[in-house]
Amino acid sequence: MSALVPGTPGPQLHRALAVGNFDGVHLGHRAILARLVQRAGSDLVPTVVTFDPHPRRVLDPARAPALLTAIEERVRLLKGAGATEVVAVPFDLSLASLAPEAFVREWLVGRLGGRAVVVGEGFRFGHLGAGNVGLLRRLGTAWGFTVDAVAPVSVDGEPVSSSRIREHLFAGEVERAARLLGRPYALAGPVVEGRHRGRTLGFPTANVRWDPRLVLPAPGVYVVEADFGQGPRLALASIGSRPTFGESDVTLEVYVVDFSQDLYGRRLEVAFHAFVRPEERFVDAAALVRRMHEDVDVARRLFARGFSARA
Repeated sequence: MSALVPGTPGPQLHRALAVGNFDGVHLGHRAILARLVQRAGSDLVPTVVTFDPHPRRVLDPARAPALLTAIEERVRLLKGAGATEVVAVPFDLSLASLAPEAFVREWLVGRLGGRAVVVGEGFRFGHLGAGNVGLLRRLGTAWGFTVDAVAPVSVDGEPVSSSRIREHLFAGEVERAARLLGRPYALAGPVVEGRHRGRTLGFPTANVRWDPRLVLPAPGVYVVEADFGQGPRLALASIGSRPTFGESDVTLEVYVVDFSQDLYGRRLEVAFHAFVRPEERFVDAAALVRRMHEDVDVARRLFARGFSARA
Protein backbone atom coordinates (compact mmCIF):
# COMPACT_ATOMS: atom_id res chain seq x y z
CA MET A 1 0.00 0.00 0.00
CA SER A 2 1.25 3.47 -0.87
CA ALA A 3 -0.01 6.23 1.41
CA LEU A 4 0.65 9.71 0.11
CA VAL A 5 0.27 11.15 3.61
CA PRO A 6 2.51 11.05 6.71
CA GLY A 7 2.30 7.75 8.56
CA THR A 8 0.75 4.46 7.55
CA PRO A 9 -3.05 4.23 7.31
CA GLY A 10 -4.43 1.41 9.37
CA PRO A 11 -7.49 0.31 11.30
CA GLN A 12 -6.32 2.13 14.45
CA LEU A 13 -8.09 5.17 13.01
CA HIS A 14 -11.74 5.23 12.03
CA ARG A 15 -12.21 6.73 8.61
CA ALA A 16 -14.79 8.00 6.20
CA LEU A 17 -13.66 6.75 2.79
CA ALA A 18 -14.33 8.11 -0.70
CA VAL A 19 -13.32 5.45 -3.22
CA GLY A 20 -12.66 5.94 -6.95
CA ASN A 21 -10.14 6.98 -9.58
CA PHE A 22 -10.79 10.72 -9.21
CA ASP A 23 -8.80 11.59 -12.35
CA GLY A 24 -9.16 15.33 -12.84
CA VAL A 25 -10.90 15.96 -9.50
CA HIS A 26 -13.74 17.50 -11.50
CA LEU A 27 -17.09 18.85 -10.28
CA GLY A 28 -18.57 15.35 -10.00
CA HIS A 29 -15.66 14.26 -7.83
CA ARG A 30 -16.00 17.37 -5.72
CA ALA A 31 -19.62 16.49 -4.98
CA ILE A 32 -18.39 13.14 -3.63
CA LEU A 33 -15.73 14.89 -1.57
CA ALA A 34 -18.26 17.32 -0.12
CA ARG A 35 -20.37 14.35 1.01
CA LEU A 36 -17.22 12.70 2.40
CA VAL A 37 -16.44 15.68 4.60
CA GLN A 38 -20.06 15.81 5.74
CA ARG A 39 -20.07 12.11 6.65
CA ALA A 40 -16.73 12.36 8.44
CA GLY A 41 -17.90 15.11 10.76
CA SER A 42 -15.67 15.40 13.80
CA ASP A 43 -15.42 11.67 14.52
CA LEU A 44 -13.93 10.18 11.34
CA VAL A 45 -10.87 11.01 9.25
CA PRO A 46 -11.94 12.04 5.70
CA THR A 47 -9.83 9.82 3.47
CA VAL A 48 -9.76 9.36 -0.30
CA VAL A 49 -8.84 5.96 -1.71
CA THR A 50 -7.61 6.18 -5.29
CA PHE A 51 -5.66 3.87 -7.57
CA ASP A 52 -2.31 4.21 -9.31
CA PRO A 53 -1.77 3.46 -12.11
CA HIS A 54 -5.16 3.80 -13.77
CA PRO A 55 -6.80 0.32 -13.80
CA ARG A 56 -6.97 0.25 -17.60
CA ARG A 57 -3.21 0.73 -17.75
CA VAL A 58 -2.98 -2.75 -16.19
CA LEU A 59 -6.08 -4.49 -17.56
CA ASP A 60 -6.27 -3.08 -21.09
CA PRO A 61 -3.13 -1.03 -21.88
CA ALA A 62 -4.13 -0.40 -25.51
CA ARG A 63 -7.25 1.41 -24.34
CA ALA A 64 -5.79 3.14 -21.31
CA PRO A 65 -6.85 6.80 -21.32
CA ALA A 66 -4.51 9.75 -21.18
CA LEU A 67 -4.78 11.28 -17.72
CA LEU A 68 -6.11 14.65 -16.65
CA THR A 69 -3.93 14.69 -13.53
CA ALA A 70 -0.73 12.94 -12.51
CA ILE A 71 -0.97 11.30 -9.11
CA GLU A 72 0.93 14.09 -7.32
CA GLU A 73 -1.42 16.76 -8.68
CA ARG A 74 -4.43 14.57 -7.93
CA VAL A 75 -3.35 14.33 -4.28
CA ARG A 76 -2.92 18.11 -4.06
CA LEU A 77 -6.38 18.74 -5.49
CA LEU A 78 -8.05 16.10 -3.31
CA LYS A 79 -6.54 17.59 -0.18
CA GLY A 80 -7.60 21.04 -1.33
CA ALA A 81 -11.16 19.73 -1.62
CA GLY A 82 -11.26 18.49 1.97
CA ALA A 83 -9.47 15.15 2.25
CA THR A 84 -7.19 14.82 5.26
CA GLU A 85 -5.59 11.66 3.88
CA VAL A 86 -5.14 10.34 0.36
CA VAL A 87 -4.23 6.69 -0.07
CA ALA A 88 -3.01 5.59 -3.52
CA VAL A 89 -3.58 1.84 -3.74
CA PRO A 90 -1.16 0.23 -6.23
CA PHE A 91 -3.37 -1.27 -8.91
CA ASP A 92 -1.97 -4.55 -10.21
CA LEU A 93 -3.26 -7.93 -11.34
CA SER A 94 -3.34 -9.17 -7.77
CA LEU A 95 -5.67 -6.37 -6.71
CA ALA A 96 -7.74 -6.77 -9.87
CA SER A 97 -8.31 -10.44 -9.07
CA LEU A 98 -9.85 -9.77 -5.64
CA ALA A 99 -13.52 -10.62 -5.31
CA PRO A 100 -15.65 -7.65 -4.22
CA GLU A 101 -16.09 -9.11 -0.76
CA ALA A 102 -12.34 -9.59 -0.38
CA PHE A 103 -11.58 -6.02 -1.46
CA VAL A 104 -13.97 -4.67 1.15
CA ARG A 105 -12.73 -6.98 3.89
CA GLU A 106 -9.01 -6.51 3.22
CA TRP A 107 -8.87 -2.85 2.26
CA LEU A 108 -11.87 -0.78 3.28
CA VAL A 109 -12.35 -2.49 6.64
CA GLY A 110 -9.11 -4.30 7.47
CA ARG A 111 -6.44 -1.81 6.41
CA LEU A 112 -8.36 1.46 6.51
CA GLY A 113 -10.91 1.08 9.28
CA GLY A 114 -13.77 2.40 7.18
CA ARG A 115 -16.92 3.39 9.08
CA ALA A 116 -18.52 5.35 6.24
CA VAL A 117 -17.99 4.89 2.50
CA VAL A 118 -18.91 7.45 -0.17
CA VAL A 119 -18.92 6.59 -3.89
CA GLY A 120 -20.56 7.65 -7.13
CA GLU A 121 -23.79 5.92 -8.12
CA GLY A 122 -22.05 4.03 -10.91
CA PHE A 123 -19.21 2.73 -8.73
CA ARG A 124 -17.97 -0.78 -9.59
CA PHE A 125 -15.36 -2.77 -7.70
CA GLY A 126 -13.80 -6.19 -7.38
CA HIS A 127 -12.87 -8.76 -10.02
CA LEU A 128 -14.35 -7.86 -13.44
CA GLY A 129 -16.27 -5.02 -11.78
CA ALA A 130 -18.68 -7.50 -10.23
CA GLY A 131 -19.43 -5.31 -7.22
CA ASN A 132 -21.90 -2.42 -7.35
CA VAL A 133 -23.48 -0.01 -4.87
CA GLY A 134 -26.14 -2.52 -3.89
CA LEU A 135 -23.54 -5.12 -2.93
CA LEU A 136 -21.47 -2.48 -1.15
CA ARG A 137 -24.48 -1.58 1.01
CA ARG A 138 -25.07 -5.22 1.92
CA LEU A 139 -21.42 -5.62 2.85
CA GLY A 140 -21.63 -2.42 4.86
CA THR A 141 -24.47 -3.86 6.90
CA ALA A 142 -22.37 -6.96 7.60
CA TRP A 143 -19.12 -5.14 8.36
CA GLY A 144 -20.44 -2.08 10.17
CA PHE A 145 -20.09 0.84 7.74
CA THR A 146 -22.59 3.12 6.05
CA VAL A 147 -22.68 3.74 2.30
CA ASP A 148 -23.59 6.97 0.48
CA ALA A 149 -23.96 6.95 -3.30
CA VAL A 150 -23.70 10.42 -4.84
CA ALA A 151 -25.71 11.18 -7.98
CA PRO A 152 -23.91 12.34 -11.14
CA VAL A 153 -23.39 16.08 -11.60
CA SER A 154 -24.39 17.88 -14.79
CA VAL A 155 -23.36 21.27 -16.17
CA ASP A 156 -25.67 22.89 -18.72
CA GLY A 157 -27.34 19.52 -19.17
CA GLU A 158 -24.08 17.65 -19.80
CA PRO A 159 -23.03 14.92 -17.33
CA VAL A 160 -19.62 15.60 -15.79
CA SER A 161 -17.10 12.80 -16.32
CA SER A 162 -13.39 12.43 -16.92
CA SER A 163 -14.03 10.88 -20.34
CA ARG A 164 -16.15 13.83 -21.47
CA ILE A 165 -13.50 16.28 -20.31
CA ARG A 166 -10.88 14.37 -22.32
CA GLU A 167 -13.11 14.51 -25.40
CA HIS A 168 -13.47 18.29 -25.08
CA LEU A 169 -9.72 18.76 -24.70
CA PHE A 170 -8.91 16.55 -27.69
CA ALA A 171 -11.33 18.74 -29.67
CA GLY A 172 -9.70 21.96 -28.45
CA GLU A 173 -12.78 22.87 -26.42
CA VAL A 174 -10.86 24.05 -23.38
CA GLU A 175 -13.59 26.39 -22.18
CA ARG A 176 -16.09 23.55 -22.07
CA ALA A 177 -13.57 21.32 -20.32
CA ALA A 178 -13.01 24.06 -17.72
CA ARG A 179 -16.75 24.25 -16.97
CA LEU A 180 -16.82 20.52 -16.20
CA LEU A 181 -13.56 20.59 -14.25
CA GLY A 182 -14.48 23.67 -12.26
CA ARG A 183 -11.16 25.26 -13.23
CA PRO A 184 -9.05 25.67 -16.39
CA TYR A 185 -7.23 22.56 -17.51
CA ALA A 186 -3.49 22.92 -16.88
CA LEU A 187 -0.23 21.28 -17.88
CA ALA A 188 3.13 21.88 -16.25
CA GLY A 189 6.73 20.98 -16.88
CA PRO A 190 10.27 22.29 -17.17
CA VAL A 191 11.23 24.77 -19.87
CA VAL A 192 13.75 23.10 -22.18
CA GLU A 193 15.91 24.18 -25.09
CA GLY A 194 14.11 24.62 -28.39
CA ARG A 195 15.17 25.90 -31.79
CA HIS A 196 15.15 29.56 -30.67
CA ARG A 197 13.09 30.44 -33.74
CA GLY A 198 10.52 32.43 -31.77
CA ARG A 199 13.13 34.88 -30.52
CA THR A 200 14.29 35.61 -34.07
CA LEU A 201 10.66 36.37 -34.98
CA GLY A 202 10.22 38.75 -32.06
CA PHE A 203 8.13 36.30 -30.03
CA PRO A 204 10.45 34.41 -27.65
CA THR A 205 8.74 31.22 -26.57
CA ALA A 206 9.26 28.74 -23.75
CA ASN A 207 9.31 25.12 -24.89
CA VAL A 208 7.53 23.17 -22.13
CA ARG A 209 8.22 19.47 -21.67
CA TRP A 210 4.88 18.13 -20.45
CA ASP A 211 4.15 14.74 -18.90
CA PRO A 212 3.36 12.45 -21.89
CA ARG A 213 0.87 10.50 -19.75
CA LEU A 214 -1.40 13.55 -19.65
CA VAL A 215 -3.93 14.88 -22.14
CA LEU A 216 -2.47 17.36 -24.61
CA PRO A 217 -5.24 19.54 -26.10
CA ALA A 218 -5.81 19.61 -29.84
CA PRO A 219 -3.22 21.33 -32.02
CA GLY A 220 -3.77 25.06 -32.24
CA VAL A 221 -3.21 28.38 -30.50
CA TYR A 222 -4.74 29.09 -27.09
CA VAL A 223 -5.03 32.01 -24.71
CA VAL A 224 -3.50 30.78 -21.46
CA GLU A 225 -2.06 31.98 -18.22
CA ALA A 226 1.52 30.92 -17.50
CA ASP A 227 2.91 30.68 -14.00
CA PHE A 228 6.62 30.14 -13.30
CA GLY A 229 6.42 30.82 -9.57
CA GLN A 230 5.62 34.51 -9.63
CA GLY A 231 1.87 34.34 -10.22
CA PRO A 232 -0.10 33.78 -13.45
CA ARG A 233 0.72 35.97 -16.46
CA LEU A 234 -1.10 36.42 -19.74
CA ALA A 235 0.34 34.18 -22.46
CA LEU A 236 -0.33 32.34 -25.70
CA ALA A 237 0.32 28.62 -26.10
CA SER A 238 0.92 26.91 -29.41
CA ILE A 239 0.48 23.15 -29.68
CA GLY A 240 1.58 21.48 -32.89
CA SER A 241 4.37 20.58 -35.25
CA ARG A 242 5.19 24.03 -36.71
CA PRO A 243 4.17 23.19 -40.31
CA THR A 244 5.34 26.57 -41.61
CA PHE A 245 8.90 25.38 -41.03
CA GLY A 246 8.40 21.81 -42.23
CA GLU A 247 8.81 20.19 -38.83
CA SER A 248 6.94 17.17 -37.45
CA ASP A 249 7.62 16.82 -33.71
CA VAL A 250 4.73 18.03 -31.55
CA THR A 251 5.64 20.77 -29.07
CA LEU A 252 4.00 22.95 -26.45
CA GLU A 253 5.42 26.46 -26.84
CA VAL A 254 4.38 29.38 -24.66
CA TYR A 255 4.80 33.08 -25.40
CA VAL A 256 4.44 35.15 -22.22
CA VAL A 257 3.09 38.56 -23.23
CA ASP A 258 5.30 41.55 -22.32
CA PHE A 259 8.00 39.30 -20.88
CA SER A 260 11.41 38.40 -22.27
CA GLN A 261 13.44 36.88 -19.43
CA ASP A 262 15.13 33.50 -19.72
CA LEU A 263 12.94 30.69 -18.32
CA TYR A 264 15.17 27.70 -19.11
CA GLY A 265 15.04 25.12 -16.35
CA ARG A 266 12.08 26.76 -14.63
CA ARG A 267 8.85 24.87 -14.05
CA LEU A 268 6.06 26.47 -16.05
CA GLU A 269 2.37 25.80 -15.44
CA VAL A 270 0.07 26.54 -18.37
CA ALA A 271 -3.67 27.01 -17.70
CA PHE A 272 -5.81 26.88 -20.86
CA HIS A 273 -8.57 29.48 -21.14
CA ALA A 274 -9.67 29.85 -24.74
CA PHE A 275 -9.07 28.39 -28.20
CA VAL A 276 -7.92 31.05 -30.68
CA ARG A 277 -7.34 29.19 -33.95
CA PRO A 278 -6.23 25.85 -35.36
CA GLU A 279 -2.65 25.18 -36.34
CA GLU A 280 -1.89 26.79 -39.70
CA ARG A 281 0.79 26.62 -42.37
CA PHE A 282 1.79 30.14 -43.44
CA VAL A 283 3.39 31.10 -46.73
CA ASP A 284 6.38 32.60 -44.95
CA ALA A 285 7.66 33.78 -41.57
CA ALA A 286 6.37 37.31 -42.15
CA ALA A 287 2.80 36.05 -42.52
CA LEU A 288 3.21 34.05 -39.32
CA VAL A 289 4.44 37.11 -37.42
CA ARG A 290 1.45 39.15 -38.60
CA ARG A 291 -0.90 36.46 -37.36
CA MET A 292 0.92 36.22 -34.04
CA HIS A 293 0.38 39.95 -33.49
CA GLU A 294 -3.33 39.34 -34.11
CA ASP A 295 -3.30 36.46 -31.63
CA VAL A 296 -1.77 38.70 -28.97
CA ASP A 297 -4.52 41.26 -29.56
CA VAL A 298 -7.13 38.53 -29.04
CA ALA A 299 -5.41 37.47 -25.81
CA ARG A 300 -5.34 41.03 -24.49
CA ARG A 301 -9.06 41.49 -25.18
CA LEU A 302 -9.95 38.28 -23.34
CA PHE A 303 -7.68 39.16 -20.46
CA ALA A 304 -9.33 42.58 -20.19
CA ARG A 305 -12.65 40.79 -19.57
CA GLY A 306 -11.18 39.47 -16.35
CA PHE A 307 -10.60 35.75 -16.76
CA SER A 308 -8.37 34.11 -14.14
CA ALA A 309 -6.47 30.84 -14.14
CA ARG A 310 -7.71 30.30 -10.60
CA ALA A 311 -11.41 30.95 -11.30
